[in-house]
Amino acid sequence: MRHLRALTTAALAALALGACGDPATNPSTEDAGGKAADAGTCPYPCGTNCCQATESCDFLTMSCVAPCTPNCQGRSCGDDGCGSVCGYCGPGTTCNGTTCIACTANCAGKVCGSDGCGGTCGELGGGCPSGKACNAQGQCVCMPSCAGKSCGPDGCGGYCGPLGGECPTGQTCNEVLGKCQGTCSPACAGRECGADGCGGFCGPLGGECPTGQTCNEVLGKCQGTCSPACAGRECGPDGCGGYCGPLGGGCPTGESCSAAGVCQSSCTPSCAGKNCGADGCGGFCGTCSNGQTCSAAGVCTGGTTGPAACTPPAPTYSSSFTAVQWCEARAKVACDRMARCCLLAPSRHAACVAHEVRICEESDMTARIQAGATVLNLASARACLDRESQRFDCSSSTMTGLVFPECDSTFIYRPGRSTGGSCLYRYDCIDGLCDRANASCGGTCAPYRQLFESCDTSSQFCDPEAGYCDYGYCASLKPTGASCSAGWECAVGTECWGPSGSKVCTPMIAVGAACSPGQPCVAGHRCGGANGTCVPLYSGQVGHRCTGNDGCQWGLWCAGASSYSLGTCSAASATGTPCIAPIECGPDSFCSSTCQRRRDAGQVCQQDYECKWGLVCRSGSCIALGAVGALCGSDYDCQRFLRCANGSCSDVPGGIGQSCSSLAQCASGTWCSGGLCAGQAADGQYCTNNGACLSGDCENGTCRPSCSY
Repeated sequence: MRHLRALTTAALAALALGACGDPATNPSTEDAGGKAADAGTCPYPCGTNCCQATESCDFLTMSCVAPCTPNCQGRSCGDDGCGSVCGYCGPGTTCNGTTCIACTANCAGKVCGSDGCGGTCGELGGGCPSGKACNAQGQCVCMPSCAGKSCGPDGCGGYCGPLGGECPTGQTCNEVLGKCQGTCSPACAGRECGADGCGGFCGPLGGECPTGQTCNEVLGKCQGTCSPACAGRECGPDGCGGYCGPLGGGCPTGESCSAAGVCQSSCTPSCAGKNCGADGCGGFCGTCSNGQTCSAAGVCTGGTTGPAACTPPAPTYSSSFTAVQWCEARAKVACDRMARCCLLAPSRHAACVAHEVRICEESDMTARIQAGATVLNLASARACLDRESQRFDCSSSTMTGLVFPECDSTFIYRPGRSTGGSCLYRYDCIDGLCDRANASCGGTCAPYRQLFESCDTSSQFCDPEAGYCDYGYCASLKPTGASCSAGWECAVGTECWGPSGSKVCTPMIAVGAACSPGQPCVAGHRCGGANGTCVPLYSGQVGHRCTGNDGCQWGLWCAGASSYSLGTCSAASATGTPCIAPIECGPDSFCSSTCQRRRDAGQVCQQDYECKWGLVCRSGSCIALGAVGALCGSDYDCQRFLRCANGSCSDVPGGIGQSCSSLAQCASGTWCSGGLCAGQAADGQYCTNNGACLSGDCENGTCRPSCSY
């Protein structure tokens, strides 16, 4: 769902009132007609103007405009003179300006555009593939992309800038940005072909290789010609560093790629008896620690124990859940992970699951699924949680979340109610607009707001396929090449991309297509893979290219990436290796100038992160998180879902006025606000978030009643 931006009419009116002044002391508050806006006496303020009773304020220009009377006398279609139309023509007819007349669709020789009779030509609804535009002859032609560029190619065989794509003496062209930059030093050391990083090429053949060889752009070496082997294959590698199939070597959600390169139905991870190595579905059964290695049987051998300070309990998650058990299954995955990190005692696992279910149910998820208001794609949901259940992650920011692309809400949920159907939330409606009174249950699914109609960002949404909310009105999406400030302004299939201050709407690059660092790939993909193509998130293997850590498989990190060059997916660095970020050292170690192994209970420490998961650093030593009854100074000394009360860890939830934190719960009917448990508000009372309300539903600053389908 596209994000929408708007200033409401009320906000604009407030701005207008703020601009009004006293003409006696501020002569600039008079317009050409001498009508001055005075904050105290002007009944119809409009910027610095005061409108007449018969006029209205145009909030786009902040000027007073006379009322417009539509003129449709003798007209059945066409312009009404006030920005609207007198009517629409039916199939097989077209408007000659005033009247609907019969017409014959004509698409002879056309692949796009209008058929002259209200319809369109071509297979793309009159449109063209990304990067092309429809000309007057109905042909898709390349659309030069030179907005914000001063040099380099225009994408259509021509060049940008006044110097035919070149730069002034002493400068070179950064072809990624299309900008002339200061003198660049070519990087051709050890390279015999390919780009030199300064707009030129390496090697005696202008970047090319002798006949029969191709250039490995990553290494800058000429290699024997490789013929991709994709005959009969719809996924997996092509044998030449690339991939087969339309999904960059991958398969649709719920399927996996077999050794024969065929997408097969739902893959069940095979981790029985394993604690490391591949799970057979593109994920892992775990990682080895402290000098251990993974055997062919998937068992960690040698070394000592792993990054956590306890024996991981058996998981409670099972992939056999039903649609109405989605919230419970998702909660079990999060709490199982917390237990593997030795942060959750077995006795508090049920409390953890209840807490995570409550978060999932804040929008009545199970009731919506049962009522058919939300349709859950069970295969996609299982594929998401099956992969998530294998992820070892003790970071507080991502431990309970869903990070893999299979878990994108667009794959798992879809609205179930059409226009006119009953609804409680906008997410129930296919058109995304639930029309309901602010303080009552129930509503009706309504169409999106159309172009030029009023809109806002709380309930009156523009059709995201056609427009966006701009200063209170639905404006048309911007075409390729138009200046932009955010992605929601751009046409479907494009993204707002480029240097800060000169971004333009740019076509997103398709899966498997070549790309450069920072260029926008289609949703759920990044530039990477073996040769710099758009590939799924978290798919990069060791040695693959990447733009960030989310381009590599979980547990790997992206080394050497920058705004202008791709990095490389790398395994965790060895102990003693210089480091900058913790991820470089893997889950078994921490970064302190060099990678160092996490420490066991009783060993010397200075910070919590130096100890294994499940331990904290207190008085210079790693000690275990407190169980019920253990001494404590704060909630952070206790295991999750315990609280520090009167100096000891307690499993009794806090009452009103008692301390609380993000790690400890308050009693039923209360919530944690500013470090203290506070009573929840009743229906109709003021609120700041869902947790503040007994109903669990805070909307526009007011607690809404608990509603049921």
